[in-house]
Amino acid sequence: MSTTHQNQETSCFHCGLKFDQNSDFPTLKVFDKTRHFCCTGCYSVCQMVVESGLEEYYRYRILSQSKPVDIPDFLMRYQIYDQESIQKSFVISDDDWKEAYLLLENIRCPACVWLNEKHLRSQIGILEVYIDATTNKARVKWQPKLISLSQILQSIADIGYLAHPYDAKHSRQLERIKKRRNMEKLLFAGVIGMMLMQFSIATYLVDVLDGYGELLDWVKWGRWGALLGGLSLLIYPAQDFWIGAWQDLRRMRVGMDVPIALGLSVAFFASLHSVFNNQGEVYFDSIAMFVFFILLARFLEFKAREKSISKLDQLNIAVAQTCEKWHKSTKTWEKTAVIDLKVQDLVKVKPGETVMADGHIVTGKSSFDESLLTGESNLVQKTTGDKVIAGSINHDQTIKLSITHTGSQTLLSQIGKIATRALEDKPAITSRIDFIASWFVLGVLVVAVCTATYWFLQGDVAWLAHTISVLIVTCPCALALATPIALILGMARFTKQGILPLKMSTLEALADINQVAFDKTGTLTTGDLNVLKVELIGDVSKQEVIKLALSLASHSEHVVAQSLVSSFDVINLYPVALFENSLGLGVKAKIKGVWWYLGRLDDKYQDEFDLLKYPSKTISALSNNKGVQALFILEDKIRPLAKETIKKLQKMDIKKMAILSGDNDLSVQKVAQSLGIKKYLSTCLPNDKLTWLQAEQKQGARILFVGDGINDAPILAGADVSLSLSGASDMANIHSDFIVLNNRLDAIPKAINSSKFIRKIIRQNLFWALSYNIIAIPLAAIGLVPPWLAAIGMSLSSLLVVLNALRLQKI
Repeated sequence: MSTTHQNQETSCFHCGLKFDQNSDFPTLKVFDKTRHFCCTGCYSVCQMVVESGLEEYYRYRILSQSKPVDIPDFLMRYQIYDQESIQKSFVISDDDWKEAYLLLENIRCPACVWLNEKHLRSQIGILEVYIDATTNKARVKWQPKLISLSQILQSIADIGYLAHPYDAKHSRQLERIKKRRNMEKLLFAGVIGMMLMQFSIATYLVDVLDGYGELLDWVKWGRWGALLGGLSLLIYPAQDFWIGAWQDLRRMRVGMDVPIALGLSVAFFASLHSVFNNQGEVYFDSIAMFVFFILLARFLEFKAREKSISKLDQLNIAVAQTCEKWHKSTKTWEKTAVIDLKVQDLVKVKPGETVMADGHIVTGKSSFDESLLTGESNLVQKTTGDKVIAGSINHDQTIKLSITHTGSQTLLSQIGKIATRALEDKPAITSRIDFIASWFVLGVLVVAVCTATYWFLQGDVAWLAHTISVLIVTCPCALALATPIALILGMARFTKQGILPLKMSTLEALADINQVAFDKTGTLTTGDLNVLKVELIGDVSKQEVIKLALSLASHSEHVVAQSLVSSFDVINLYPVALFENSLGLGVKAKIKGVWWYLGRLDDKYQDEFDLLKYPSKTISALSNNKGVQALFILEDKIRPLAKETIKKLQKMDIKKMAILSGDNDLSVQKVAQSLGIKKYLSTCLPNDKLTWLQAEQKQGARILFVGDGINDAPILAGADVSLSLSGASDMANIHSDFIVLNNRLDAIPKAINSSKFIRKIIRQNLFWALSYNIIAIPLAAIGLVPPWLAAIGMSLSSLLVVLNALRLQKI
């Protein structure tokens, strides 16, 4: 396989989708010609077809647009996605379940999302389903023993939607096509709408009746012209409304498109009746405005979604699809698809190229731009042995990288999945609004029927106009969009600030925080401790003490233990047995048949040693059954921006702050005083921290805890909101609600301010959407809102919600 560069538009050999080939795209030789592909998914399918000896499929497809009878049936269906070689690029597998991200096409509104979720959950073997209405990305988890991926894809096709493996680049190409078509429809509706409005304005300004009460000839012919214009609007620009309404009604569900389609139908046929009878009102101007403004609202909504997902999609698009890999057999560097990389493969990354997988540098040194992940624009220097993450951009010189993680296992991919999953965990207010929206459309139809019945029985000739106004003026779209569009834009806002939300359901709690508690080591301090002194207490030599301590520390993830390991060069460590980690105390294990302990100095030994000569230092004790054998004296530094962060929090009226640490009193006191934090607790065990937290919460405190390490897991889980730095242990991150990717403490006030702003936008959107409908529907029902004004009001309501949410993009 090889790769070429072409800065021109070409078509994917497999799916036919046109794309701009302005970067490395996978290629494959088929029929002795180099074929180009828009994404790794299409490349993988084609590669599978060719390797199976079924490349004649493409020859038949080239010769004829119709499906030949002898093409293997599985190629025309979805079974090819059941092949393990295809699934490796997008399916996560475990012993008894599989999970994949799919891209759904033909999704038009939240009702479509609801339908697909309900339909998939009804399938035997489906464990979890979540579809993001903003990105149309679906996460599906299933039991392969009960249902296959091809059956899942087919079940989606059975209800009129198209699903295929999610690929960010393919998705971006489809979005571009959709954007162009939406623009074409909007322009068409605008041009036709202007002509219809010009005619309507003329009929408003001059008398349209002759002396006998008949319509003037120019009005009659003008109405026929307006009829053709209105019909063209309903056939082309408004076609999505009809398709959506038909799909809803076919499944016995009332969706967002139903009142739109019904309102347009009633207005058009009433106008058609008036044209044929040369009397009565026509509503072509209302139809034109309604179609144009609702298309405009949806186009701006589409633009908002495009902007909001751009940052999240960058996490998937960033990685190149091809790379240079060292082939041991031929002893040459060859172009290879990134999807084919394996752990321990050796690849070359040139200046300007994006790192395609996680790995460590084998040869060379360079600087890397990790802003995609951390939001920090400063370059990070890396040299031999250092880890490099996928999505980083190499700046200085060529390096050789040994792969450690590929595909869905890379940090970049994991962060992308975490961001997507965070949106599934929505604030409580979202569920309440979803419930209201699900009954809203049905309620509108009931009001429309009641309006028509009342005015008709009253003998009002404008009964039909009032009914049309009710159908058109309602705005379920604004209500349905109010929360989702703000959440996805809020997620993008957090990501730009270097903050990764794990649970968006804690958004409201973060906005209401009135107290912040910090861990000390690794949170307020850098966690990069230096060993200042090794004080021998027993009769064990210094070299032996260090070797024993490192034998224990190498099995621990604690910051102090890792600092000890990095401070000494000892290769031949002792094997350990019965290793145990005691939360907040340290570790212990048997070495050469003797129990050894490493960690916090036991209280019973505190008076035996003069610790005052080590003020503000961290002390780790090595002991056995004979007592303490050595003390390791370590020094830590306060993390940059710590003081600025505390001051910012105080200006935000968060006056109560505390430090909770397992370190000695003098060390914790010095950090607290230097940062201006009055409350601190030292020598805390994990349960001590949790007890303090629960006592504060009983007094009405809403606490954000910022921690790092295994010892913080209980309090991270118990706090109202928890946050950890990206260098924290896996256990801490599991219990956290937010992760700071750039390790900057000033992200804390940013996160709080962003949560308040996002909540404010959501509340404003909901207030407007509910207030508008509560006011507009009764006014339309009593005849105070003409159809043309109803069309403008409905469209502007959606526009206002979208434009208000777009304010979240400004940081």
